[in-house]
Amino acid sequence: LLQNMQTQLTTLEQQTEFYRRKLAEQVIASQTDPLTRLPNRQAYNERISALRQQAQAANTSLCLAVADIDHFKSINDKYGHAAGDKTLQIVGQQLKSGLTGTEFISRWGGEEFVMIFPATELGVLKQKLDPLRTRLTELPLKFKQEKVTITASFGGACFGPDDTADSVFERADNLLYSAKRSGRNCVVIEQDK
Repeated sequence: LLQNMQTQLTTLEQQTEFYRRKLAEQVIASQTDPLTRLPNRQAYNERISALRQQAQAANTSLCLAVADIDHFKSINDKYGHAAGDKTLQIVGQQLKSGLTGTEFISRWGGEEFVMIFPATELGVLKQKLDPLRTRLTELPLKFKQEKVTITASFGGACFGPDDTADSVFERADNLLYSAKRSGRNCVVIEQDK
């Protein structure tokens, strides 16, 4: 009887571990953009909430930036949606590889990405975003044997004492559109306005 109970206990432990792994895989899948393999908006929402709480508790700064690929529709129109998908993947990975430490990127949707910069002052934010922008212009991309230069526009903002994630995102997004109106392929942050 004891051996039978031990066998059942072992079986239950194995099943529990199997379901624990499956649940963890499902959580990861639910927070990952299937095309770019970057975190998605749900993952962003969780991360920005946690980082905002940490920044408030430690009285440190927290900034975010929104990036949008310039003339993305023309890539899809001229080279096809497979080229557009590849562009999103490459841009996402280039932006991610340019981040350090606790900095975070997610695909917001369409051709837009959002990045979070903990413990970053507004004055340093542009210094972090300009190299990311430059990296994209230097990508050696070719579609249909034609060299293609990818550019992106960036808007950046930092949290104030009374800000919410939504209010800072809205400001950064508005600054992104200022960058678009300024000729694209540039970074506009709050102090630039």
